[in-house]
Amino acid sequence: QHSLDKELVADPKQTSFFRALSLASGLLLVLDEQTPTTGPATPFSRIWCGFELSEAIRESEARPIPFKLDIAACRDGKAHVLTDGVAESDRIMRTQIRHHKVGC
Repeated sequence: QHSLDKELVADPKQTSFFRALSLASGLLLVLDEQTPTTGPATPFSRIWCGFELSEAIRESEARPIPFKLDIAACRDGKAHVLTDGVAESDRIMRTQIRHHKVGC
C-alpha cells in the first residue's frame, strides 16, 4: 500500500493485493453495522471487496487445500461469526465434552 501508484493497473489481477489473496488460505468478510456515515454491510458496496470475494470463491477449487470463508458481523456491539468448517474453539469444546462428559 505504500506504493499505491504502482497498483493502478488495468488488470486488477496484476496487483500485489490480488497476489496476496492468491496466497491466502482463507478470507474473513467483516460486515459492519449501520452508522450515520457507513453500512450496513459496507463491503458489498465496494467493488474491490466484491472482486476479492468472487475471486477467492472462484479460485478455491484450484487450490491444493480447501479455502476457508468466514463471515463476521456486528450487531448491537457484539460480534457474530459464521465459520467455514468447525471453529477451533468449537473443536476444543467438542473434545472436552467427549473426554470429560461436560453436561449442560
